Amino acid sequence: MSTAFFLLVTAGCVAALAYRLRELTRNPGDRSLRALCLLLAAIAVSVGVLPFVPALDRLIGIPQLGGFVSDCAVLVAAGAGQVFLIRVYQPPEQALSQARWRYRAMVATLVAIIVLFVLSPPDPHFFHGDPRTMTGHLPVLPSPYLYLYLHSLYLGGTLIAVIRMCLRYAGLTEQRFLRTGLRVLTAGCVVALVYVVTFAVTFTLPEFGVDVDSWAAATVRPMYLTADMLVITGSVIPSLGPKWQRVADNRALRRLRPLWHAVYQASPDIALFPPTTGGDVRLRLYRQVIEIRDAQLALRPYVDPRAARIAGTLGRYAGLSDRRVAAVVEAATLAAALAAKATGRPPSEHPEPPMTTPAALDGAVASEVAWLGQVARAFHTSPIVTRTLATLSGQDHQGRYRRPRPR
Repeated sequence: MSTAFFLLVTAGCVAALAYRLRELTRNPGDRSLRALCLLLAAIAVSVGVLPFVPALDRLIGIPQLGGFVSDCAVLVAAGAGQVFLIRVYQPPEQALSQARWRYRAMVATLVAIIVLFVLSPPDPHFFHGDPRTMTGHLPVLPSPYLYLYLHSLYLGGTLIAVIRMCLRYAGLTEQRFLRTGLRVLTAGCVVALVYVVTFAVTFTLPEFGVDVDSWAAATVRPMYLTADMLVITGSVIPSLGPKWQRVADNRALRRLRPLWHAVYQASPDIALFPPTTGGDVRLRLYRQVIEIRDAQLALRPYVDPRAARIAGTLGRYAGLSDRRVAAVVEAATLAAALAAKATGRPPSEHPEPPMTTPAALDGAVASEVAWLGQVARAFHTSPIVTRTLATLSGQDHQGRYRRPRPR
């Protein structure tokens, strides 16, 4: 596998780490963010060192040192990933004790595999006949790969725990980006688990005289890099949620603005604060939703029940879906009430009850925003609303009220 591909994955990981470190400087006390930064840094080291393993081993003179550093970094990444999930989803008191236990287990495993690595004999095939003296090992143990069994055992157990947590938390969260990130992270951990099993086979079979070099080259490293890329992607996706939400809020704000402007012209007192184009987008969007609903309540005495019947009949005759018919009915009712108030019609002493909309039944703010967006579109573009107004006003009043154009 080309060095460029390793460096590309490393660069992506470093970029994600830099982004998270910037967040960490703003919130230095965020322990979950610390664990995530440790995870990304460990992945960057584990992948970045691989292209230089032979050169590093020969330069320092310690066989297998480069690969051992990569293995240690993988172990740290697994432990940090588990702590990150614990910190995010567990209550603070419970997360503190569990995170400490996981860190201690990770450090103990690291110390154990370092000892096993030092006490292991050097790989006799490492220098391929180079007569130089190999240092860094005390050949006490019978095999140079014993530390890898402990490494694989810890890594496999940690990955299974992380997969279980990801599946559980992905089913509990309602945040789309967080749920997607957890599912991608789950996929990365599943690939990593297959990699661990495959890797264990590749250093076990040669003990029985089975040559697995060509098979290992074609399977082990591709799985390793695939797992790393999925883990990196899964850890970055949740951070895209707020950015995407701001884009969606701005789009919704522009969509609702014409409808809000129409009801604001009719009832300026609905504005909670003086209209502004600056400030927090989410706050402005929520203000528009609240003020539009307040305007509908203020216009209830001017609501003509015939508007809903006419618009509903026209919508069903046009073959619209039930949801679009409901949006057109609400838009037509609001437009008719605005027209009645504009023409000076006396308000009714027995106003119509508020309409029950799909968004009201749902109760979520996001549903309310989406629903009012459909109502706003119908208010300004639907020919059914225009025909409803014409039918109600008759030929004598036709043209006395026109819906404001979108701004």
